[in-house]
Formats: sequence, structure tokens, C-alpha cells
Amino acid sequence: MVLNIVNGLNNLDQLIKNPPNYLQQASNLLKRIELDEMYRATQYRLTGETLETDFAKQIETALATEPTPHRGIYDFSICDSDSNPEHNFAYNADVDPQVLCFLKLPNDYKISTPIGKYNPDFGVIVQKKGIKDKSSEDYWFVIETKSTNDLEDGTLREEEYARIKYAIKHFEALGINTLSYIAPVKDYEDGFKQQAQKAMEQT
Repeated sequence: MVLNIVNGLNNLDQLIKNPPNYLQQASNLLKRIELDEMYRATQYRLTGETLETDFAKQIETALATEPTPHRGIYDFSICDSDSNPEHNFAYNADVDPQVLCFLKLPNDYKISTPIGKYNPDFGVIVQKKGIKDKSSEDYWFVIETKSTNDLEDGTLREEEYARIKYAIKHFEALGINTLSYIAPVKDYEDGFKQQAQKAMEQT
């Protein structure tokens, strides 16, 4: 395999000019191909299993929190201390009149992937009300906050990018029409609300 790759190279002059840079770029490219192949071969299927978690354990913590007294399941949401997107999302969800409730997902809620377990950030229920008949419908969202709103802009590390791609497959396999996974989310209005509106219009 390695010999076939080396024999197929047609830019070895770049290796001679700058060996460290060439090897770093080649390593990154091979890593991306490896991740793409694992993603292509991975399938999720319903097992009928359910997650049992003790949400009461989420109440007391010494970790950084964001006050969420209005629409949070708890009065505070646990957020990474150095994650502005998490704090921003929790604050804005708490004051959004369309949000019925939300919570920071517990650490024991994890999605299995070939590169390790993945724990999304938030679960949110948004209510969409009809203009004419005053009817309403609830939509469920799972959110992953990051430092970008664009999955394909190259901002995310390879592992972050791959875990989000696996999560997309995972939630698609659930087959729940009113459940959408939105990732990555940096800004609440541009990153979450716009995508949420599109998801609600499509169901």
C-alpha cells in the first residue's frame, strides 16, 4: 500500500525543496482519506436500547455555568469555561420565546464512532406556531457548538469534523421527522435559528 502511494507521487521535487512541509501535508491528506473511508463504511442501525441517565447529577457542579432560569431544564447550564459559543448559545436559548426548554446534554449521552465517543452539546425544543389557525408544533434539535457556523470552511480539526459527520449519520438513522442535528453552531441567530427555520419548513 505504502509502496503504491510512493510510486504514484509526481511531485517529489517539492519533497526535496521542503521535506518537513511536504511530509506534514502528505500526512494530513492520508489522515483525511482514512477518516473518509471509515465514514463511508460506517452505518448506524436502531437497536431498541435506551439511555438511562441520572439527570439529578447535573444539578451540582464545580464547573463553569451559564444562568438559564427561564427556559433551561435547570437554572444553570454547565458550559466549558473557555467555550464562548457554549455560553452564547445557553444565554440566547434562555431568552428566546420560541424555545420551550433546553439543556446541556449530560456527559453519559455519547454517540459511538470509529474514532471514539462523541458527546453533543445541547438538546433544544422549539415551538413553531401557525399564523392563521394558531396551531403549534414542537421540533427537537441537537446542537454542537464550535468556533464556526460552516462545517466545510476548514476551521475544525479533523477529529471534530469527523465526529460531526458521524453524528449526522447517527441522527438520520433514528428516522424522527421532528428531530434535527445542527452542527457546527457559533452564532445563535445565524448559526442556529436560520438552520432551525429551514429544518422546520422541510418537515
